Amino acid sequence: ASDDVSEILSALDAEAAGGSEWAGKTAATIRRMSPASCVVSALQLAEGSRLDLAECLKMEFRISQRFMEGKDFYEGIRAVLIDKDNAPVWPSDIASTDAAAYAAPLPADKELVLPAPVVHPGEYGLVTDAQIRDAVSRGATTAEAVAAAFGEAIMSRKGNAEKIAAVLAL
Repeated sequence: ASDDVSEILSALDAEAAGGSEWAGKTAATIRRMSPASCVVSALQLAEGSRLDLAECLKMEFRISQRFMEGKDFYEGIRAVLIDKDNAPVWPSDIASTDAAAYAAPLPADKELVLPAPVVHPGEYGLVTDAQIRDAVSRGATTAEAVAAAFGEAIMSRKGNAEKIAAVLAL
């Protein structure tokens, strides 16, 4: 399968010429859409599968901001919601659309800033049984040795000393 919209349309046209009604309708639908949106959507599908959620959200934000700077979005709004003629005149075409430019980083002051990732809840509270067992497997055999393996910051949290003692007593 191709990520290139021109190749996709060519393949659909070939199938339609062979009698596929679905391919013909699909090609016609794609041709009614914003050429820039089609090309950028193909990039999103290709790139999004290789990115984590935070990077996908950043890419989506960048693309949305770039569409707000261009004319295709506003032409689509005019054709469907304002004039209701359903006859957009797209200012872009498939060949001239640089999808990568839509997804390129924004200036630092305009870039999407996401909150810090959520850290495992155990890092804010009591040590886990698995963490205690791991410390024991590395040679800590007393409550004091296990506590030393975790360090003062973790051991200063209320209840950790008691939990270590309870797990070691099992």
